[in-house]
Amino acid sequence: MIGQLQRPPSARRTNTKPKEGQTDQRTKRKDKLEELETNIPPVGCDGNLHLEQQLSLRRLNINKSSIAPNTNGPQLREILRNRSFESWCKLPHNSKGVILYSECPKANSWMSSKANLSISEYINAIKMSSNLSAVRSVPGRSFNTIRCRHPCCNETETLGHVLRFSRKTELRRKNRQHKARTGIADVLKRRGWEVYEEIHCVSSLDSNRRADIVAIHRTQSKGLVLDPTIRFERGMPCWHNTLMRRRNLFMSPASLT
Repeated sequence: MIGQLQRPPSARRTNTKPKEGQTDQRTKRKDKLEELETNIPPVGCDGNLHLEQQLSLRRLNINKSSIAPNTNGPQLREILRNRSFESWCKLPHNSKGVILYSECPKANSWMSSKANLSISEYINAIKMSSNLSAVRSVPGRSFNTIRCRHPCCNETETLGHVLRFSRKTELRRKNRQHKARTGIADVLKRRGWEVYEEIHCVSSLDSNRRADIVAIHRTQSKGLVLDPTIRFERGMPCWHNTLMRRRNLFMSPASLT
Protein backbone atom coordinates (compact mmCIF):
# COMPACT_ATOMS: atom_id res chain seq x y z
CA MET A 1 0.00 0.00 0.00
CA ILE A 2 1.31 3.42 -0.87
CA GLY A 3 2.29 5.50 2.15
CA GLN A 4 2.41 2.55 4.55
CA LEU A 5 5.62 2.24 6.50
CA GLN A 6 7.49 -0.96 5.90
CA ARG A 7 9.68 -2.64 8.47
CA PRO A 8 13.27 -3.13 7.46
CA PRO A 9 14.27 -6.74 6.92
CA SER A 10 16.40 -6.71 10.06
CA ALA A 11 13.42 -5.64 12.24
CA ARG A 12 10.95 -8.24 10.99
CA ARG A 13 10.02 -11.09 13.26
CA THR A 14 11.62 -14.36 12.49
CA ASN A 15 10.50 -17.66 13.88
CA THR A 16 13.93 -18.85 14.87
CA LYS A 17 14.16 -21.85 17.11
CA PRO A 18 16.56 -21.79 20.07
CA LYS A 19 19.87 -23.40 19.47
CA GLU A 20 20.76 -26.71 20.99
CA GLY A 21 23.15 -25.15 23.53
CA GLN A 22 20.54 -22.61 24.68
CA THR A 23 17.98 -25.37 25.21
CA ASP A 24 20.43 -27.28 27.38
CA GLN A 25 21.16 -24.18 29.51
CA ARG A 26 17.45 -23.52 30.07
CA THR A 27 16.89 -27.13 31.04
CA LYS A 28 19.79 -27.08 33.49
CA ARG A 29 18.57 -23.82 35.03
CA LYS A 30 15.08 -25.21 35.46
CA ASP A 31 16.39 -28.41 37.05
CA LYS A 32 18.57 -26.34 39.42
CA LEU A 33 15.59 -24.27 40.59
CA GLU A 34 13.51 -27.38 41.18
CA GLU A 35 16.36 -28.90 43.19
CA LEU A 36 16.67 -25.79 45.37
CA GLU A 37 12.92 -25.69 46.00
CA THR A 38 12.99 -29.34 47.00
CA ASN A 39 15.94 -29.00 49.42
CA ILE A 40 14.65 -25.88 51.23
CA PRO A 41 13.13 -27.09 54.51
CA PRO A 42 9.72 -25.57 55.27
CA VAL A 43 9.54 -23.40 58.38
CA GLY A 44 7.51 -24.91 61.15
CA CYS A 45 6.71 -28.06 59.19
CA ASP A 46 6.21 -29.97 62.41
CA GLY A 47 3.67 -27.37 63.61
CA ASN A 48 5.76 -26.22 66.60
CA LEU A 49 5.68 -22.47 65.88
CA HIS A 50 6.38 -21.63 69.51
CA LEU A 51 9.72 -23.41 69.31
CA GLU A 52 10.54 -21.60 66.06
CA GLN A 53 9.82 -18.27 67.76
CA GLN A 54 12.08 -19.09 70.69
CA LEU A 55 14.92 -20.15 68.41
CA SER A 56 14.60 -16.98 66.32
CA LEU A 57 14.65 -14.71 69.37
CA ARG A 58 17.65 -16.61 70.73
CA ARG A 59 19.56 -16.06 67.47
CA LEU A 60 18.74 -12.33 67.63
CA ASN A 61 19.80 -12.22 71.30
CA ILE A 62 16.43 -10.83 72.39
CA ASN A 63 14.91 -11.82 75.71
CA LYS A 64 11.28 -12.80 75.26
CA SER A 65 10.32 -11.29 78.62
CA SER A 66 11.53 -7.84 77.46
CA ILE A 67 9.10 -7.57 74.52
CA ALA A 68 5.34 -7.42 74.19
CA PRO A 69 3.44 -10.68 73.46
CA ASN A 70 2.33 -9.61 69.95
CA THR A 71 5.56 -8.03 68.76
CA ASN A 72 5.83 -8.19 64.96
CA GLY A 73 8.75 -8.06 62.55
CA PRO A 74 9.03 -4.25 62.14
CA GLN A 75 8.99 -3.81 65.92
CA LEU A 76 11.80 -6.36 66.29
CA ARG A 77 13.82 -4.50 63.66
CA GLU A 78 13.28 -1.30 65.62
CA ILE A 79 14.63 -3.01 68.76
CA LEU A 80 17.72 -4.19 66.88
CA ARG A 81 18.20 -0.72 65.36
CA ASN A 82 18.06 0.95 68.77
CA ARG A 83 20.48 -1.61 70.18
CA SER A 84 22.97 -0.92 67.39
CA PHE A 85 22.61 2.82 67.96
CA GLU A 86 23.28 2.45 71.68
CA SER A 87 26.37 0.32 71.05
CA TRP A 88 27.58 2.99 68.58
CA CYS A 89 27.11 5.70 71.22
CA LYS A 90 29.21 3.72 73.72
CA LEU A 91 32.32 3.69 71.55
CA PRO A 92 35.16 5.48 73.38
CA HIS A 93 36.33 7.70 70.54
CA ASN A 94 34.23 7.45 67.36
CA SER A 95 30.91 8.40 68.96
CA LYS A 96 31.44 11.94 70.27
CA GLY A 97 28.40 13.44 68.55
CA VAL A 98 26.41 10.35 67.60
CA ILE A 99 24.11 10.58 70.61
CA LEU A 100 22.85 13.94 69.31
CA TYR A 101 21.04 12.14 66.47
CA SER A 102 18.33 11.07 68.91
CA GLU A 103 18.14 14.46 70.63
CA CYS A 104 16.54 16.27 67.69
CA PRO A 105 15.38 13.87 64.94
CA LYS A 106 13.96 16.68 62.80
CA ALA A 107 17.26 18.54 62.61
CA ASN A 108 19.14 15.29 61.93
CA SER A 109 16.75 13.95 59.28
CA TRP A 110 19.53 14.44 56.71
CA MET A 111 20.94 11.10 57.88
CA SER A 112 18.13 9.23 56.11
CA SER A 113 16.91 11.73 53.49
CA LYS A 114 20.28 13.21 52.35
CA ALA A 115 18.33 16.34 51.42
CA ASN A 116 20.34 19.18 49.79
CA LEU A 117 23.61 17.29 50.30
CA SER A 118 26.02 15.98 47.73
CA ILE A 119 27.69 12.61 48.24
CA SER A 120 30.91 14.19 49.53
CA GLU A 121 29.02 16.55 51.86
CA TYR A 122 26.98 13.66 53.24
CA ILE A 123 30.11 11.57 53.92
CA ASN A 124 31.93 14.50 55.54
CA ALA A 125 28.89 15.27 57.73
CA ILE A 126 28.89 11.71 59.08
CA LYS A 127 32.65 11.87 59.66
CA MET A 128 32.37 15.14 61.57
CA SER A 129 29.47 14.02 63.74
CA SER A 130 31.17 10.71 64.63
CA ASN A 131 34.65 12.22 65.21
CA LEU A 132 36.26 10.59 62.18
CA SER A 133 37.55 13.68 60.42
CA ALA A 134 41.16 13.83 59.26
CA VAL A 135 42.63 15.67 62.26
CA ARG A 136 45.82 14.72 64.05
CA SER A 137 44.18 13.87 67.37
CA VAL A 138 42.31 10.92 65.81
CA PRO A 139 44.25 7.71 66.53
CA GLY A 140 46.15 6.52 63.47
CA ARG A 141 46.09 9.84 61.62
CA SER A 142 49.49 11.08 62.77
CA PHE A 143 52.40 9.17 64.28
CA ASN A 144 54.62 12.15 65.06
CA THR A 145 52.49 14.77 66.83
CA ILE A 146 48.93 15.71 67.66
CA ARG A 147 49.58 19.46 67.61
CA CYS A 148 47.88 21.77 65.14
CA ARG A 149 49.53 21.80 61.73
CA HIS A 150 48.96 25.54 61.31
CA PRO A 151 52.09 27.63 61.99
CA CYS A 152 52.35 29.44 65.33
CA CYS A 153 49.68 27.19 66.90
CA ASN A 154 50.62 24.65 69.56
CA GLU A 155 47.11 23.48 70.44
CA THR A 156 45.90 19.91 70.05
CA GLU A 157 44.41 19.48 66.60
CA THR A 158 40.90 18.29 67.34
CA LEU A 159 37.78 18.88 65.27
CA GLY A 160 36.54 21.33 67.90
CA HIS A 161 39.76 23.30 67.66
CA VAL A 162 39.56 23.49 63.86
CA LEU A 163 35.92 24.60 63.87
CA ARG A 164 36.11 27.06 66.78
CA PHE A 165 39.61 28.43 67.45
CA SER A 166 41.97 27.83 64.55
CA ARG A 167 43.08 30.99 62.75
CA LYS A 168 43.07 29.06 59.49
CA THR A 169 39.26 28.79 59.56
CA GLU A 170 38.52 32.14 61.20
CA LEU A 171 37.15 33.77 58.02
CA ARG A 172 34.90 30.82 57.26
CA ARG A 173 33.52 30.86 60.80
CA LYS A 174 32.64 34.53 60.51
CA ASN A 175 31.00 34.05 57.12
CA ARG A 176 28.96 31.14 58.49
CA GLN A 177 27.83 33.20 61.47
CA HIS A 178 26.86 36.16 59.28
CA LYS A 179 24.97 33.92 56.89
CA ALA A 180 22.93 32.42 59.75
CA ARG A 181 22.24 35.87 61.24
CA THR A 182 21.17 37.35 57.91
CA GLY A 183 18.87 34.42 57.20
CA ILE A 184 17.03 34.82 60.51
CA ALA A 185 16.81 38.59 60.03
CA ASP A 186 15.29 38.18 56.56
CA VAL A 187 12.60 35.85 57.91
CA LEU A 188 11.68 38.39 60.62
CA LYS A 189 11.51 41.20 58.07
CA ARG A 190 9.12 39.22 55.87
CA ARG A 191 6.86 38.73 58.89
CA GLY A 192 6.55 42.43 59.62
CA TRP A 193 9.29 42.95 62.21
CA GLU A 194 11.57 45.97 62.31
CA VAL A 195 15.03 44.40 62.40
CA TYR A 196 18.43 45.85 63.38
CA GLU A 197 21.66 43.85 63.13
CA GLU A 198 24.94 44.12 65.07
CA ILE A 199 23.66 46.50 67.77
CA HIS A 200 26.17 47.64 70.37
CA CYS A 201 24.94 47.50 74.00
CA VAL A 202 26.30 48.44 77.41
CA SER A 203 25.21 46.35 80.36
CA SER A 204 24.52 47.60 83.86
CA LEU A 205 28.03 46.44 84.82
CA ASP A 206 29.56 48.75 82.19
CA SER A 207 30.59 45.85 79.99
CA ASN A 208 30.18 45.89 76.24
CA ARG A 209 27.65 43.61 74.59
CA ARG A 210 26.85 43.16 70.92
CA ALA A 211 23.41 41.88 70.02
CA ASP A 212 23.32 40.17 66.65
CA ILE A 213 19.63 40.89 66.04
CA VAL A 214 17.23 43.34 67.68
CA ALA A 215 13.68 42.94 66.34
CA ILE A 216 10.73 45.21 67.17
CA HIS A 217 7.10 44.70 66.25
CA ARG A 218 5.44 48.11 66.52
CA THR A 219 1.88 46.85 66.12
CA GLN A 220 2.10 44.11 68.76
CA SER A 221 4.42 46.10 71.06
CA LYS A 222 6.94 43.27 71.21
CA GLY A 223 10.71 43.16 71.08
CA LEU A 224 13.27 40.42 70.64
CA VAL A 225 17.02 40.26 71.22
CA LEU A 226 18.48 37.32 69.32
CA ASP A 227 22.01 35.98 69.39
CA PRO A 228 22.39 33.06 66.94
CA THR A 229 25.10 30.70 68.14
CA ILE A 230 26.76 27.81 66.31
CA ARG A 231 28.33 25.46 68.81
CA PHE A 232 30.49 22.39 68.48
CA GLU A 233 28.38 19.75 70.20
CA ARG A 234 30.13 17.01 72.15
CA GLY A 235 27.23 15.41 73.98
CA MET A 236 23.65 15.69 75.16
CA PRO A 237 24.11 18.49 77.77
CA CYS A 238 25.77 20.82 75.24
CA TRP A 239 22.63 22.64 74.13
CA HIS A 240 21.41 23.02 77.73
CA ASN A 241 24.75 24.41 78.93
CA THR A 242 24.85 26.83 76.01
CA LEU A 243 21.32 28.02 76.76
CA MET A 244 22.09 28.64 80.44
CA ARG A 245 25.32 30.45 79.60
CA ARG A 246 23.55 32.74 77.14
CA ARG A 247 20.73 33.46 79.58
CA ASN A 248 23.17 34.46 82.29
CA LEU A 249 24.98 36.68 79.82
CA PHE A 250 22.01 38.51 78.33
CA MET A 251 19.47 38.52 81.16
CA SER A 252 21.26 41.39 82.90
CA PRO A 253 19.80 44.83 82.10
CA ALA A 254 21.40 46.55 79.14
CA SER A 255 20.92 49.86 77.42
CA LEU A 256 21.19 50.35 73.68
CA THR A 257 23.68 52.92 72.51
